[in-house]
Amino acid sequence: MIYTGPIRGEFPSLKLGRMVRYSSSIERDLLYFLEYWQIVTWYQEQPKTIEWVMKDNQVHRYTPDYEIHEGTLRSIAECKPVSHLESSQAVRQREIGQAWAEAHGYQFITFTDTELRRGHQLDNLKLFWRYARLRQLQWKQPILEQMGGRAGGSVKGLCQQLHILPEEAMPVVCYLLFHQHLHTDLNLPFSISTPLWLVRR
Repeated sequence: MIYTGPIRGEFPSLKLGRMVRYSSSIERDLLYFLEYWQIVTWYQEQPKTIEWVMKDNQVHRYTPDYEIHEGTLRSIAECKPVSHLESSQAVRQREIGQAWAEAHGYQFITFTDTELRRGHQLDNLKLFWRYARLRQLQWKQPILEQMGGRAGGSVKGLCQQLHILPEEAMPVVCYLLFHQHLHTDLNLPFSISTPLWLVRR
């Protein structure tokens, strides 16, 4: 039997220092981006239930999936499959969300499965996230120093220069990529040959 019900779970947020509940795979996937995007300073799942009088003069209720803060910019967000965007429920949610956001100085955003899963970005962030809490960081400084003297590099090149094995370098590089001490092209599938560059702070 194939399970087709909602996917629910908890995500261990580094940014918030707590477990974040999600109620769909799209909500879960967005969390990898919210944790990675440095411009996002805070977020909250199911932050509030909005009550809004619609054109039919009836009070309708809607609970956004997330409230997201990017500095002074505040947004409420809905996660929705592309295939459901034009359903009556989705259209009503957007109408309520957009009207409330405009009245309260927020913006309303819809994130879709197609958007979040396009290309290799999500797969790469999931890989980097596995090492985001890494504690064995003895190669962190040598890697950063090595990258500091180069226009570019890769895990393969770092291994050759530092005389270490890929299995020693890869976890630390993934940690540095997730915390954005190093950058790479997230649109490329990440491997030991993918170009890296140092973030100048």
